[in-house]
Amino acid sequence: MEKMDKLVMKYIFLIAGLVLMIVNWANVVGYMNSFMSVMMPLIVGGIMAFILNLLLVRYERLIQQKMTNTKLATFSRPIGIVLSLLTIILVLLIIIGIVLPQLGSAMNEMVKAAPATIENIKQLIQKNETLFPQITELMQQLNLDWGKLVQDIVNFFNGVVSNLLGTTVTFASNIATHIINLLLSLMIAIYILAMKEQLAQQFNRLLSVAIPTKVHQRILHVLAVMSQSFESFIFGVMSEAIILGIMTTVGMMLFGFPYATMIGVLTGSLAIIPVLGAYIAGVIGAIIMLAVSPGQALLFVLFICILQQIEGNLVYPRVVGDSIGLPGIWVISSVSILGGLFGIPGMILGVPLAATVYKLIREAVIAQEQKQPLKHI
Repeated sequence: MEKMDKLVMKYIFLIAGLVLMIVNWANVVGYMNSFMSVMMPLIVGGIMAFILNLLLVRYERLIQQKMTNTKLATFSRPIGIVLSLLTIILVLLIIIGIVLPQLGSAMNEMVKAAPATIENIKQLIQKNETLFPQITELMQQLNLDWGKLVQDIVNFFNGVVSNLLGTTVTFASNIATHIINLLLSLMIAIYILAMKEQLAQQFNRLLSVAIPTKVHQRILHVLAVMSQSFESFIFGVMSEAIILGIMTTVGMMLFGFPYATMIGVLTGSLAIIPVLGAYIAGVIGAIIMLAVSPGQALLFVLFICILQQIEGNLVYPRVVGDSIGLPGIWVISSVSILGGLFGIPGMILGVPLAATVYKLIREAVIAQEQKQPLKHI
Protein backbone atom coordinates (compact mmCIF):
# COMPACT_ATOMS: atom_id res chain seq x y z
CA MET A 1 0.00 0.00 0.00
CA GLU A 2 2.83 2.36 0.85
CA LYS A 3 4.48 1.67 -2.53
CA MET A 4 1.20 2.40 -4.28
CA ASP A 5 0.85 5.72 -2.46
CA LYS A 6 4.40 6.72 -3.44
CA LEU A 7 3.68 5.79 -7.05
CA VAL A 8 0.44 7.83 -7.06
CA MET A 9 2.20 10.83 -5.52
CA LYS A 10 4.97 10.52 -8.09
CA TYR A 11 2.52 10.71 -10.98
CA ILE A 12 0.58 13.54 -9.34
CA PHE A 13 3.78 15.62 -9.08
CA LEU A 14 4.66 14.72 -12.66
CA ILE A 15 1.25 15.80 -13.99
CA ALA A 16 1.34 18.97 -11.88
CA GLY A 17 4.78 19.81 -13.30
CA LEU A 18 3.55 19.30 -16.87
CA VAL A 19 0.51 21.51 -16.23
CA LEU A 20 2.71 24.26 -14.79
CA MET A 21 4.98 24.06 -17.85
CA ILE A 22 2.02 24.36 -20.22
CA VAL A 23 0.47 27.27 -18.31
CA ASN A 24 3.80 29.13 -18.16
CA TRP A 25 5.00 28.01 -21.60
CA ALA A 26 6.19 31.48 -22.64
CA ASN A 27 8.45 31.72 -19.57
CA VAL A 28 9.67 28.16 -20.09
CA VAL A 29 10.64 28.96 -23.68
CA GLY A 30 12.37 32.15 -22.52
CA TYR A 31 14.41 30.25 -19.92
CA MET A 32 15.28 27.57 -22.48
CA ASN A 33 16.46 30.22 -24.97
CA SER A 34 18.58 31.88 -22.28
CA PHE A 35 20.04 28.51 -21.30
CA MET A 36 20.82 27.68 -24.94
CA SER A 37 22.51 31.04 -25.52
CA VAL A 38 24.74 30.41 -22.49
CA MET A 39 25.47 26.83 -23.57
CA MET A 40 26.02 27.69 -27.24
CA PRO A 41 29.84 28.08 -27.02
CA LEU A 42 30.03 24.67 -25.36
CA ILE A 43 27.74 23.10 -27.99
CA VAL A 44 29.64 24.69 -30.87
CA GLY A 45 32.91 23.65 -29.25
CA GLY A 46 31.70 20.06 -29.07
CA ILE A 47 30.71 20.12 -32.75
CA MET A 48 34.08 21.61 -33.70
CA ALA A 49 35.87 18.98 -31.62
CA PHE A 50 33.95 16.18 -33.36
CA ILE A 51 34.83 17.50 -36.83
CA LEU A 52 38.47 18.18 -35.94
CA ASN A 53 38.75 14.73 -34.36
CA LEU A 54 38.06 13.14 -37.76
CA LEU A 55 41.31 14.68 -38.98
CA LEU A 56 43.13 14.32 -35.66
CA VAL A 57 42.90 10.52 -35.46
CA ARG A 58 44.32 10.23 -38.98
CA TYR A 59 47.15 12.69 -38.36
CA GLU A 60 48.02 10.96 -35.07
CA ARG A 61 48.11 7.56 -36.78
CA LEU A 62 50.33 8.96 -39.56
CA ILE A 63 52.73 10.63 -37.13
CA GLN A 64 53.05 7.51 -34.98
CA GLN A 65 53.66 5.30 -38.05
CA LYS A 66 56.18 7.58 -39.75
CA MET A 67 58.01 8.77 -36.65
CA THR A 68 58.19 5.62 -34.54
CA ASN A 69 60.86 5.68 -31.79
CA THR A 70 61.32 9.43 -32.15
CA LYS A 71 60.53 12.26 -29.78
CA LEU A 72 57.95 13.65 -32.19
CA ALA A 73 55.85 10.50 -31.76
CA THR A 74 55.27 11.43 -28.12
CA PHE A 75 53.85 14.77 -29.24
CA SER A 76 51.48 13.28 -31.80
CA ARG A 77 48.41 14.72 -30.06
CA PRO A 78 49.39 18.44 -30.05
CA ILE A 79 50.96 18.14 -33.52
CA GLY A 80 47.80 16.45 -34.80
CA ILE A 81 45.57 19.18 -33.31
CA VAL A 82 47.66 21.91 -34.95
CA LEU A 83 47.65 20.12 -38.32
CA SER A 84 43.88 19.59 -38.11
CA LEU A 85 43.27 23.27 -37.42
CA LEU A 86 45.62 24.31 -40.22
CA THR A 87 43.83 21.95 -42.65
CA ILE A 88 40.42 23.46 -41.89
CA ILE A 89 41.79 27.02 -42.10
CA LEU A 90 43.56 26.25 -45.40
CA VAL A 91 40.37 24.85 -46.96
CA LEU A 92 38.37 27.90 -45.85
CA LEU A 93 41.03 30.27 -47.18
CA ILE A 94 41.05 28.51 -50.55
CA ILE A 95 37.26 28.73 -50.81
CA ILE A 96 37.21 32.38 -49.75
CA GLY A 97 40.15 33.19 -52.04
CA ILE A 98 38.34 31.75 -55.06
CA VAL A 99 34.82 32.99 -54.32
CA LEU A 100 35.19 36.48 -52.84
CA PRO A 101 37.33 38.19 -55.52
CA GLN A 102 35.17 36.91 -58.39
CA LEU A 103 31.98 37.59 -56.42
CA GLY A 104 33.10 41.16 -55.72
CA SER A 105 33.97 41.68 -59.37
CA ALA A 106 30.64 40.22 -60.47
CA MET A 107 28.66 42.41 -58.04
CA ASN A 108 30.55 45.48 -59.25
CA GLU A 109 29.73 44.63 -62.86
CA MET A 110 26.11 43.96 -61.90
CA VAL A 111 25.72 47.39 -60.29
CA LYS A 112 27.26 49.08 -63.33
CA ALA A 113 25.07 47.13 -65.73
CA ALA A 114 21.80 47.53 -63.79
CA PRO A 115 20.22 50.12 -66.14
CA ALA A 116 21.27 48.18 -69.25
CA THR A 117 20.03 44.93 -67.71
CA ILE A 118 16.55 46.32 -67.09
CA GLU A 119 16.46 47.65 -70.63
CA ASN A 120 17.57 44.27 -72.01
CA ILE A 121 14.82 42.49 -70.10
CA LYS A 122 12.27 44.96 -71.42
CA GLN A 123 13.45 44.49 -75.01
CA LEU A 124 13.58 40.70 -74.62
CA ILE A 125 9.95 40.60 -73.51
CA GLN A 126 8.85 43.02 -76.21
CA LYS A 127 10.59 41.00 -78.96
CA ASN A 128 8.90 37.82 -77.76
CA GLU A 129 5.39 39.07 -77.14
CA THR A 130 3.89 35.79 -78.35
CA LEU A 131 5.91 33.87 -75.73
CA PHE A 132 5.12 36.32 -72.90
CA PRO A 133 1.60 37.66 -73.65
CA GLN A 134 0.57 37.93 -69.99
CA ILE A 135 3.78 39.71 -69.00
CA THR A 136 3.55 42.09 -71.95
CA GLU A 137 -0.05 42.93 -71.16
CA LEU A 138 0.80 43.48 -67.52
CA MET A 139 3.68 45.80 -68.46
CA GLN A 140 1.38 47.81 -70.71
CA GLN A 141 -1.19 48.11 -67.93
CA LEU A 142 1.44 49.17 -65.42
CA ASN A 143 3.01 51.66 -67.88
CA LEU A 144 6.29 51.56 -65.98
CA ASP A 145 8.67 54.49 -66.06
CA TRP A 146 11.96 52.64 -66.49
CA GLY A 147 14.07 55.68 -65.78
CA LYS A 148 12.26 56.24 -62.52
CA LEU A 149 12.54 52.53 -61.70
CA VAL A 150 16.31 52.60 -62.15
CA GLN A 151 16.53 55.72 -59.98
CA ASP A 152 14.42 54.01 -57.30
CA ILE A 153 16.80 51.05 -57.34
CA VAL A 154 19.80 53.38 -56.96
CA ASN A 155 18.05 55.23 -54.11
CA PHE A 156 17.28 51.90 -52.45
CA PHE A 157 20.94 50.85 -52.49
CA ASN A 158 21.95 54.30 -51.21
CA GLY A 159 19.47 53.89 -48.38
CA VAL A 160 20.89 50.47 -47.55
CA VAL A 161 24.41 51.92 -47.43
CA SER A 162 23.22 54.77 -45.19
CA ASN A 163 21.51 52.34 -42.84
CA LEU A 164 24.62 50.19 -42.70
CA LEU A 165 26.73 53.21 -41.84
CA GLY A 166 24.19 54.24 -39.22
CA THR A 167 24.34 50.85 -37.54
CA THR A 168 28.11 50.38 -37.72
CA VAL A 169 28.55 50.43 -33.93
CA THR A 170 25.87 47.79 -33.36
CA PHE A 171 27.19 45.68 -36.21
CA ALA A 172 30.77 45.89 -34.90
CA SER A 173 29.56 44.97 -31.41
CA ASN A 174 27.72 41.90 -32.72
CA ILE A 175 30.74 40.85 -34.77
CA ALA A 176 32.99 41.21 -31.72
CA THR A 177 30.60 39.09 -29.65
CA HIS A 178 30.51 36.36 -32.31
CA ILE A 179 34.30 36.40 -32.60
CA ILE A 180 34.71 36.05 -28.83
CA ASN A 181 32.19 33.17 -28.76
CA LEU A 182 33.95 31.52 -31.69
CA LEU A 183 37.34 31.76 -29.97
CA LEU A 184 35.81 30.41 -26.76
CA SER A 185 34.28 27.50 -28.69
CA LEU A 186 37.64 26.84 -30.34
CA MET A 187 39.40 26.73 -26.95
CA ILE A 188 36.73 24.33 -25.65
CA ALA A 189 37.22 22.14 -28.74
CA ILE A 190 41.00 22.04 -28.21
CA TYR A 191 40.58 21.08 -24.54
CA ILE A 192 38.11 18.34 -25.51
CA LEU A 193 40.53 16.94 -28.09
CA ALA A 194 43.49 17.11 -25.71
CA MET A 195 41.56 15.28 -22.95
CA LYS A 196 39.15 13.15 -24.99
CA GLU A 197 40.19 9.79 -23.46
CA GLN A 198 39.98 11.18 -19.92
CA LEU A 199 36.60 12.80 -20.58
CA ALA A 200 35.26 9.58 -22.12
CA GLN A 201 36.46 7.59 -19.11
CA GLN A 202 34.84 10.02 -16.66
CA PHE A 203 31.55 9.94 -18.61
CA ASN A 204 31.65 6.15 -18.66
CA ARG A 205 32.27 5.96 -14.90
CA LEU A 206 29.43 8.40 -14.22
CA LEU A 207 27.00 6.31 -16.24
CA SER A 208 28.16 3.09 -14.61
CA VAL A 209 27.24 4.32 -11.13
CA ALA A 210 24.16 6.38 -12.07
CA ILE A 211 22.15 3.90 -14.15
CA PRO A 212 21.76 0.12 -14.46
CA THR A 213 24.43 -1.77 -16.40
CA LYS A 214 22.07 -2.81 -19.20
CA VAL A 215 20.89 0.76 -19.78
CA HIS A 216 24.49 1.99 -19.54
CA GLN A 217 25.64 -0.39 -22.27
CA ARG A 218 22.66 0.53 -24.44
CA ILE A 219 23.44 4.26 -24.17
CA LEU A 220 27.07 3.68 -25.12
CA HIS A 221 25.98 1.60 -28.11
CA VAL A 222 23.55 4.27 -29.29
CA LEU A 223 26.26 6.93 -28.97
CA ALA A 224 28.70 4.74 -30.92
CA VAL A 225 26.19 4.21 -33.74
CA MET A 226 25.39 7.94 -33.80
CA SER A 227 29.09 8.86 -33.91
CA GLN A 228 29.69 6.45 -36.78
CA SER A 229 26.68 7.79 -38.68
CA PHE A 230 27.77 11.42 -38.30
CA GLU A 231 31.37 10.58 -39.24
CA SER A 232 30.25 8.75 -42.38
CA PHE A 233 27.83 11.58 -43.16
CA ILE A 234 30.57 14.22 -43.01
CA PHE A 235 32.87 12.28 -45.34
CA GLY A 236 29.92 11.53 -47.64
CA VAL A 237 28.94 15.20 -47.81
CA MET A 238 32.55 16.17 -48.56
CA SER A 239 32.66 13.68 -51.43
CA GLU A 240 29.29 14.86 -52.73
CA ALA A 241 30.39 18.52 -52.50
CA ILE A 242 33.47 17.81 -54.61
CA ILE A 243 31.40 15.90 -57.19
CA LEU A 244 28.73 18.61 -57.35
CA GLY A 245 31.30 21.41 -57.58
CA ILE A 246 33.10 19.67 -60.45
CA MET A 247 29.81 18.92 -62.24
CA THR A 248 28.75 22.57 -61.95
CA THR A 249 32.11 23.98 -63.09
CA VAL A 250 32.54 21.61 -66.03
CA GLY A 251 28.90 22.03 -67.12
CA MET A 252 29.14 25.82 -67.02
CA MET A 253 32.39 25.77 -69.00
CA LEU A 254 30.85 23.51 -71.64
CA PHE A 255 27.87 25.84 -72.05
CA GLY A 256 30.05 28.95 -72.00
CA PHE A 257 28.63 30.48 -68.82
CA PRO A 258 30.75 33.15 -67.08
CA TYR A 259 32.12 32.82 -63.53
CA ALA A 260 32.17 29.01 -63.84
CA THR A 261 34.91 28.47 -61.23
CA MET A 262 33.35 30.79 -58.65
CA ILE A 263 29.83 29.39 -58.95
CA GLY A 264 31.18 25.83 -59.01
CA VAL A 265 33.14 26.36 -55.78
CA LEU A 266 30.17 28.18 -54.22
CA THR A 267 27.82 25.33 -55.18
CA GLY A 268 30.18 22.74 -53.73
CA SER A 269 30.60 24.76 -50.53
CA LEU A 270 26.82 25.05 -50.08
CA ALA A 271 26.35 21.32 -50.72
CA ILE A 272 26.30 20.83 -46.94
CA ILE A 273 22.66 21.98 -47.23
CA PRO A 274 20.98 19.00 -48.92
CA VAL A 275 18.87 19.80 -52.00
CA LEU A 276 18.59 23.52 -51.15
CA GLY A 277 22.33 24.33 -51.36
CA ALA A 278 22.55 24.08 -55.15
CA TYR A 279 19.47 26.28 -55.54
CA ILE A 280 20.98 28.99 -53.32
CA ALA A 281 24.13 28.98 -55.44
CA GLY A 282 21.93 28.95 -58.56
CA VAL A 283 20.03 32.05 -57.45
CA ILE A 284 23.29 33.89 -56.77
CA GLY A 285 24.67 32.82 -60.16
CA ALA A 286 21.48 33.81 -62.00
CA ILE A 287 21.46 37.27 -60.41
CA ILE A 288 25.10 37.78 -61.37
CA MET A 289 24.61 36.56 -64.94
CA LEU A 290 21.53 38.71 -65.34
CA ALA A 291 23.91 41.67 -65.60
CA VAL A 292 25.84 39.95 -68.40
CA SER A 293 22.96 38.55 -70.44
CA PRO A 294 19.32 37.83 -69.51
CA GLY A 295 19.31 35.01 -72.06
CA GLN A 296 22.30 33.34 -70.42
CA ALA A 297 20.69 33.82 -67.02
CA LEU A 298 17.56 31.95 -68.15
CA LEU A 299 19.68 29.13 -69.63
CA PHE A 300 21.70 28.98 -66.42
CA VAL A 301 18.53 28.61 -64.33
CA LEU A 302 17.47 25.73 -66.59
CA PHE A 303 20.94 24.18 -66.24
CA ILE A 304 20.85 24.44 -62.42
CA CYS A 305 17.34 22.93 -62.24
CA ILE A 306 18.43 19.91 -64.32
CA LEU A 307 21.68 19.58 -62.36
CA GLN A 308 19.79 19.78 -59.08
CA GLN A 309 17.44 16.99 -60.14
CA ILE A 310 20.44 14.80 -60.95
CA GLU A 311 22.18 15.74 -57.69
CA GLY A 312 19.12 15.44 -55.45
CA ASN A 313 17.79 12.16 -56.85
CA LEU A 314 20.93 10.32 -57.98
CA VAL A 315 24.21 11.71 -56.62
CA TYR A 316 23.21 12.67 -53.05
CA PRO A 317 21.27 9.50 -52.16
CA ARG A 318 23.96 7.31 -53.73
CA VAL A 319 27.06 9.02 -52.35
CA VAL A 320 25.80 10.15 -48.94
CA GLY A 321 23.28 7.33 -48.49
CA ASP A 322 25.78 4.59 -49.29
CA SER A 323 28.43 6.14 -47.02
CA ILE A 324 26.11 6.06 -44.00
CA GLY A 325 24.31 2.83 -44.89
CA LEU A 326 20.94 4.48 -45.46
CA PRO A 327 18.81 3.60 -48.51
CA GLY A 328 18.22 6.48 -50.94
CA ILE A 329 14.48 6.66 -50.30
CA TRP A 330 15.09 7.26 -46.58
CA VAL A 331 17.72 9.91 -47.36
CA ILE A 332 15.23 11.90 -49.44
CA SER A 333 12.44 11.31 -46.89
CA SER A 334 14.55 12.47 -43.93
CA VAL A 335 15.62 15.62 -45.79
CA SER A 336 12.02 16.42 -46.75
CA ILE A 337 10.42 15.73 -43.36
CA LEU A 338 13.02 17.21 -41.00
CA GLY A 339 13.70 20.07 -43.42
CA GLY A 340 10.01 20.93 -43.36
CA LEU A 341 9.90 20.76 -39.56
CA PHE A 342 13.19 22.47 -38.62
CA GLY A 343 14.38 24.25 -41.78
CA ILE A 344 18.02 24.14 -42.89
CA PRO A 345 19.37 22.65 -39.59
CA GLY A 346 16.82 19.85 -39.96
CA MET A 347 17.92 19.23 -43.54
CA ILE A 348 21.59 19.01 -42.51
CA LEU A 349 21.14 16.87 -39.39
CA GLY A 350 18.20 14.85 -40.70
CA VAL A 351 20.26 12.36 -42.72
CA PRO A 352 22.73 11.22 -39.99
CA LEU A 353 19.93 11.13 -37.39
CA ALA A 354 17.77 9.05 -39.73
CA ALA A 355 20.74 6.76 -40.36
CA THR A 356 21.20 6.29 -36.60
CA VAL A 357 17.53 5.43 -36.08
CA TYR A 358 17.55 3.14 -39.14
CA LYS A 359 20.56 1.16 -37.89
CA LEU A 360 19.17 0.81 -34.36
CA ILE A 361 15.77 -0.36 -35.63
CA ARG A 362 17.45 -2.79 -38.03
CA GLU A 363 19.55 -4.22 -35.18
CA ALA A 364 16.44 -4.61 -33.01
CA VAL A 365 14.50 -6.32 -35.80
CA ILE A 366 17.36 -8.73 -36.58
CA ALA A 367 17.79 -9.55 -32.89
CA GLN A 368 14.06 -10.21 -32.51
CA GLU A 369 14.00 -12.38 -35.65
CA GLN A 370 16.87 -14.46 -34.30
CA LYS A 371 14.96 -15.02 -31.06
CA GLN A 372 11.69 -15.77 -32.85
CA PRO A 373 12.29 -16.86 -36.47
CA LEU A 374 9.59 -15.79 -38.91
CA LYS A 375 7.13 -18.51 -39.87
CA HIS A 376 6.80 -18.65 -43.63
CA ILE A 377 3.28 -19.49 -44.72
